[in-house]
Amino acid sequence: MVEETVYKWREGSSKFVDAYIDWVRDTAKRVLYPNDELRSVPILVSLQPGKTKREFFERLQRASGKLDDMGIGSDLKYEQFTLNMPDEAFERLQGDSSIDQLIHRITIAHKLPRHAMREDRPLPKPQHSVGKYEPRKGSPVVMGIIDEGIAFANQRFRRGPGSSRVEYAWIQDGRVEGDVPYGLELTKAKIDKSLGECLNAGQVDEDLFYSATGVVDFGQSAHKAAARRAGHGTHVMDLACGYDEGSSPTGEEGKDQRPIVCVKLPTVTVADTSGLGLEYYVLDGIDYILGRAHDIARERECGELPVVINFSSGILAGPRDGTQPIELAIDARIEGRAAPTDVVLPSGNSRLSRLHAKILLSPSGQKDDERKLQFCVLPDDRTCSYLEIWLPARDETWPKYWMELSLTPPGGQESELSLVAGTDKRAMEWGSNGNVLCKVYYEFIGPPTNRGRYVIALLPTALPDAEQQLAPFGTWTIGFRNRLDQQINVEASIQWDDRPLGYPQNGRQSYFVDDRYQRFEEISGREVEVDNDSMIKRDGSINAIATGSHTIVAGGYLRKENKVVKYSSGGPISPASYAAQVANRQGPVALAPKEPDDLERTGPDAMAWSDESYVHRGILAAGTRSGSRVVMNGTSVAAPQIARVIAERRAMGDLRSGRKIVLRPPKLGSRAMTEQPNQIGGSAQTSRERIGSGLVVTPGIERQDRLDGLDERALSSPEQALAWKTP
Repeated sequence: MVEETVYKWREGSSKFVDAYIDWVRDTAKRVLYPNDELRSVPILVSLQPGKTKREFFERLQRASGKLDDMGIGSDLKYEQFTLNMPDEAFERLQGDSSIDQLIHRITIAHKLPRHAMREDRPLPKPQHSVGKYEPRKGSPVVMGIIDEGIAFANQRFRRGPGSSRVEYAWIQDGRVEGDVPYGLELTKAKIDKSLGECLNAGQVDEDLFYSATGVVDFGQSAHKAAARRAGHGTHVMDLACGYDEGSSPTGEEGKDQRPIVCVKLPTVTVADTSGLGLEYYVLDGIDYILGRAHDIARERECGELPVVINFSSGILAGPRDGTQPIELAIDARIEGRAAPTDVVLPSGNSRLSRLHAKILLSPSGQKDDERKLQFCVLPDDRTCSYLEIWLPARDETWPKYWMELSLTPPGGQESELSLVAGTDKRAMEWGSNGNVLCKVYYEFIGPPTNRGRYVIALLPTALPDAEQQLAPFGTWTIGFRNRLDQQINVEASIQWDDRPLGYPQNGRQSYFVDDRYQRFEEISGREVEVDNDSMIKRDGSINAIATGSHTIVAGGYLRKENKVVKYSSGGPISPASYAAQVANRQGPVALAPKEPDDLERTGPDAMAWSDESYVHRGILAAGTRSGSRVVMNGTSVAAPQIARVIAERRAMGDLRSGRKIVLRPPKLGSRAMTEQPNQIGGSAQTSRERIGSGLVVTPGIERQDRLDGLDERALSSPEQALAWKTP
């Protein structure tokens, strides 16, 4: 007779530096990476206010192995840097409380394939001085694209068969080559040389080009987006800075006025849609684009150039208060650069996905001081599931512990323990005989917002050849109990766990469950777009890295229906928002903004067209091969259109912040470039937290054949046709 395995709740170790790091490297390692040899750990480190990178490295100097890093200066309130740390040194970091006291936040990234890693990570070269930025009409604007599936040999990004508009390209998981810390770098000289070598009857053999340069390597088993018909990054880059071959703006000596620097994210990071490790590679990508923009200015013998960066991705769970490490880092770079620097992000597409909840807990001892929230985990989910719960900012008058959380797996075995919220770290786990299926972490995130965070991590529910029991699928129940004599709001979000465009199906999206949540109208069957008294909320589901102070955030819009698209996420964001900017302006090393900026974040800044209509979803832009068109939708295709508009304004010498450009734009002919919120159709669509300043009427993308849906005859009015035209 086979003995039945009994799973129990027990207290877990509180000696962890970060919940995700503990889960990936310790608890779930045997399932996720059964044959992996840990040699180094890529991390993004955010230090406590006033602490410096020098202090951090001095504390680690006795650890074995060389510590290679690419960092930013020490003049920031929260100094941040990426670091590829030897495993033995990382173990020392986790076990040394004196080092832990230096750290504000630390996030882990996925390891790159071995062919993309180099023995010695080159230190950044000293940058030669260039002239100061001088605003003038006709100034070049460097376009930065961070994405995946970027087919940059497409004629939309060339001036001719042998002349690319891409000045630099970084394939972060390519075979090591070039002056980059990992992966493959291609300069314009090498790209042009390879284009010339791949000509066939006067046309570029693009498949041969990608194979010859190593952009597409069929010797590797990873997904190859650039080899497929549609590539997300290609579509986005076309909307941001694509032109017919030879028709892009040119300046003196025939030089391109929209030089491109593109960064292709590692496939392993894109495939894991939870966003684990995204910050590390995105921050390195932004630093790379800004560094290469400096090189372009030096080569052209001009002053610093404006830079517009588009990153059409994000994560779904986080504080949503501007204090995510990558948000602080991006804001610091925007403020710290002399020339105008803009980073455009999408607001997210998860508004109707039941991934966000707000729980109101009554004061202790009153009705509803205990609440339960359910979330459903699906079968055949081959990836881990993550859920974050963020508490309100702690008041100094609160007691040491102010809330309790319990968790009940499918089957009803409620945790005997309650994980209390305080100012220390705690954990509890569910498993048997060393096999942990689920773990719940609590961490107190200190200044500037003093908030607590719970992380619930689950093993996959199905894996081929798994040697241990996996997490059960079904309905899990989270219990909340308020210990305070005042009511508090708690926010919960599930990380994205679905497949990206073109990737195989591995993850299956879990979601919240509540009987009071109404998905569809009873008579019409249409999806309900307005919240009721359910804990599951559509509002407040904005991209969790799109709540910074200086980034530009784009929502999606239906052109024919003249209303915001239903999946486009928005605010309100956490009441602690704007704290990142306020914190950076205070203290001994405060960052002085280049101009007064009173634009507190409430949601996206503006919208751009992401769909033609309810029937005709998406908009047309370039496929991976020259001459092809594909349809994509989502706020990720709205963002690059706004990036294109901002680049036009920068080229005219506009010095306002990017957010002010889209919030208070100039005129386009006789028509304003935005429509005010009260002019946009649809009930419950007029909230500034949902649509920002309204619709940015983006100029039509110039094409020779005009087959991209911009035919003036197809538009509903001459006024709309005028708005589509390029100024």
